[in-house]
Amino acid sequence: MSWGTKLWDQFENISTYTQKGIDFCEKFSHFLKERCSIENDYAAKLKKLVKSYSPKKKDDDGFTIIKGFETMVKELHDLAGQHESISENLQNGVCKDVQELIQSLKQERKKLLQDASRQESAVQSQLSQLDKAKKAYEKAFREAEKANDAYKKGDQDNNLSRAEVEKLKHALSLRQQTCDDSKKEYASEVEKTRTTQTEHYHTVMPQIFNQFQDLDDRRITKFKECMRVSAEAERITLPIIAKCVDGMVDSANLVDSQKDIQAVVNKFASGFSPVIDVVFEDLSNPAKNPSPASGKPILSVKSKVRSGLLGIFSGLQKAEEPKEDFSHLPPSQQRKQLLAKIEAIKTSITKETSQRDGMAKMLDVYRANPKLGNVAVLSKQLEENGQTIDSLHQELSKYEAYLSESENRLQDSNHTPNASPCLGKRTDADRNAESQQLAGNDAQNSPPPQSPHVENDFSDDEFADGGTCTAVYAYEGSEGSLNMTVGQKFTIIEHDRGDGWTQVRAADGSLGFIPTSYIQIDD
Repeated sequence: MSWGTKLWDQFENISTYTQKGIDFCEKFSHFLKERCSIENDYAAKLKKLVKSYSPKKKDDDGFTIIKGFETMVKELHDLAGQHESISENLQNGVCKDVQELIQSLKQERKKLLQDASRQESAVQSQLSQLDKAKKAYEKAFREAEKANDAYKKGDQDNNLSRAEVEKLKHALSLRQQTCDDSKKEYASEVEKTRTTQTEHYHTVMPQIFNQFQDLDDRRITKFKECMRVSAEAERITLPIIAKCVDGMVDSANLVDSQKDIQAVVNKFASGFSPVIDVVFEDLSNPAKNPSPASGKPILSVKSKVRSGLLGIFSGLQKAEEPKEDFSHLPPSQQRKQLLAKIEAIKTSITKETSQRDGMAKMLDVYRANPKLGNVAVLSKQLEENGQTIDSLHQELSKYEAYLSESENRLQDSNHTPNASPCLGKRTDADRNAESQQLAGNDAQNSPPPQSPHVENDFSDDEFADGGTCTAVYAYEGSEGSLNMTVGQKFTIIEHDRGDGWTQVRAADGSLGFIPTSYIQIDD
């Protein structure tokens, strides 16, 4: 099917149609650009989301739920990269081709329109020449007819002389000759016009129409190819996107509740043994109560006011200054940090040793062939490396000693029984004895002793008979609390009221608070 034969008289429609085809390609180009922009924006927003919600290193702590979420976030970042890849492929592989196609179509269409316009002008020019020749022939024919009528009339008129008749005959001959020439010219123009029209409708314009047809065929074919390539640009990313999604599913499978529960234990376990310091106070028999020195019962009716010392508790909640041996941490956490430090030092030693072995081999090569390198410089580097390794070994020994000391202290703490009758762990026999004592007192209907009058202002001497205690761990005090060393003795002023602190007096007379979990009540 050819436009040259079927659409020979539809030049205007063909011109309009091809222009609409180019406009449609431009519309497709705008569609691709907006699609690329959307893909880039989506990828950028995903990456921003990933950046905002990526877990920080300090938040890890070995929890599988954080690791799983971090893995999912990384897979989402990779998925965002695939959307950027789609945009890049569309821009480089499709948008560029569509723009080149549009430019090519516009230039070729413009050339074809110019060719058609020139051909149309040639036909119109020939028709104009034909019309001019026809008018000239018509004019010459009328003048010849008029001259012939004048000659006939003069030839029949006896009043005219022979010379006048000859003059009319000569004019007729000239008019006749002019008419014949105009007729021949007209006939020639008619032939030229027929030739021009034949060439126009059967050769030139069909060729132009066929070129329009080829142009449109190329436009449609290229458009089809661009649509396919744009789909392929997304298809090639689907396997990677599928892997990203599979990675997200695998990240969910990484989450293990039991491991996280154990991680909580590893992170917060202090290593201390629990201390049970709740005792029964028999008010009817003060002699059997704690504080045998004074015989006074320890009253829980009204405790000593600590308003002047309450500020120390907010201060104690602040993190202590980190120490080299991590002694500011509870025993279990101290051991954990020491093990991590020792492992890091061992890794550094392995790395430095590998570098030393490599430099030793290079040194042998340089000595054999000095042109390959400077022996003195490498020897100096090797010496510095040896010093670094020695320093690391010293540091390793130091931290291993810290670890040994920490493990011994932790072991001693876990195996030391609570000897204090008022703060130690009470057995079932103790509880039975107390129950029998209460039952005996109830049977005798003995009234409880009268509680002594308690003043609003307490003196330290009222609670100075609370027994003594011994420091199990060293502690560095701050405002309101006392420093203590292992084995140091204290006099208990006020027992722990549930806040984790015991008020004591040191041997030098200083009064303050110490952590209850760091001491052992003496017998």
